[in-house]
Amino acid sequence: RRHFEGDLQPLSLPSDFPRPDERDYRGQRTRFTIDARLARALKELAVQEDATLYMVLMAVFNGFLFCLTGQEDVVVGTPQAGRSHVELQSLIGLFVNTLAIRNFPRGTASFRTLLQDVRARARDAFANQEYPFEDLVRLVQGDRPPAPGRNPLFDVVLAFQNMEMAEIRLPDVTVAPHEYMDPVSRFDLGFFIEEQDDRLLVLAEFSAQLFKEATIQRMIRHFIDVVEAVVAEPDILLQDIRLKEELRSGKSTVAQVDFGF
Repeated sequence: RRHFEGDLQPLSLPSDFPRPDERDYRGQRTRFTIDARLARALKELAVQEDATLYMVLMAVFNGFLFCLTGQEDVVVGTPQAGRSHVELQSLIGLFVNTLAIRNFPRGTASFRTLLQDVRARARDAFANQEYPFEDLVRLVQGDRPPAPGRNPLFDVVLAFQNMEMAEIRLPDVTVAPHEYMDPVSRFDLGFFIEEQDDRLLVLAEFSAQLFKEATIQRMIRHFIDVVEAVVAEPDILLQDIRLKEELRSGKSTVAQVDFGF
């Protein structure tokens, strides 16, 4: 409740199409990889800062959102398993709750400072993970509906899937995974990250009502730009992070920095 005091500003990602008053939740998905070199550097940074890999990725994601929007007050949704009690580990059913984590990626602050703040806020959020999301929405928004075309509290999601998937073995049956690309996106943008061997695989899910796939591909390259910058120099100021290509035609000097859109 303390973290959500004060007004919340909706995140305004640069989009290809105007935001509709009503969403139909049409979505698309694409995949990309954070290679072994960068994944190893992110894990080393986590160890140095007494953080988890999830916390580092959340800090990178917030820095990335700042670079795209110039906004310094950002709310990101993240799902959590909801099985904090041992007795729930073997039960079948959906226990997932959604956490809304508010961070302040200020341009004049270093990435290391942002990471320390994200670490503290993530710990607070997970310490209160059983607080129902719908109760938080009522607390913050009251009876007011979200703005047209918006979700309550946040429109972007970061999920880190670090649970091992058990191998299925059946007699005389060959079992193989099949990816189902559900053409739905409940949010503007979501990154769903999982570890595989020494790499990080990322599924990017996005609203087809707002973005073309080419724009999302450029955003993905910008995300990798941010990863490259912060692992090379954790004390870099967010406003000094340079993105390597234009996101949209023309230039922008949001927060007095050329972010290239």
